[in-house]
Amino acid sequence: MRASAVNLDPGVRRIPYEPAYDVREMVTVEDVMEREGLGPNGAILRAIDILAEDENLERLVRGLESVDADFIVVDTPGQAEAFALRASGRRIVGAISARFSRTTAVFLGEVGSDVLVEDFLTAALLAKIIELKLDVGVVPALNKADLGGGERLKEIWTSVLRGETRDLILEGGGVASEALSELLEAIKEFRTAQRVALISAREERGLDELFDMLVEVWCACGDMT
Repeated sequence: MRASAVNLDPGVRRIPYEPAYDVREMVTVEDVMEREGLGPNGAILRAIDILAEDENLERLVRGLESVDADFIVVDTPGQAEAFALRASGRRIVGAISARFSRTTAVFLGEVGSDVLVEDFLTAALLAKIIELKLDVGVVPALNKADLGGGERLKEIWTSVLRGETRDLILEGGGVASEALSELLEAIKEFRTAQRVALISAREERGLDELFDMLVEVWCACGDMT
């Protein structure tokens, strides 16, 4: 199987791969800043809006169709509020998924030493919001497994997705704990993914598990439990 990467981030300056297609051929954040007098934040929003215009969407889809690969990995802007949570992001993903029926999003978290249960609750809820906004399946993954401690964090995130952390949340007490518990119940009702892929992009670890989860989304032959 052959895979190719596509860059969908108009603001990135350097990428650690050779993209098979690059939207910076159409628009860059730096050009928008200079042309329209915007700051970096406004320019990234404006650049994504430009990509979502009809003519550019057609050009983007044609560019993806020209990629000679079995699978295309689309590298999107990392700021959810700039892409995944905006109408322009939904429009771009909608155009892609209309042409490529097995389009699926990977929600990337990362291994860290100071991650709390509350952080995983927030991540699980945000992943579901993105799934609803973009109207595509979402697979959760924890990157930077090579830093250590990933298995424990994967266990916590999986427990959150399965609604098994209520007692742990309530240990702190207070209004915030009650609110988090209510969020946990909502996540359980969403019937969201209940497995988390633990990966290391640097060491290429866990990618088989991630691919298996993607296949389960595509073929509806599993529930990612």
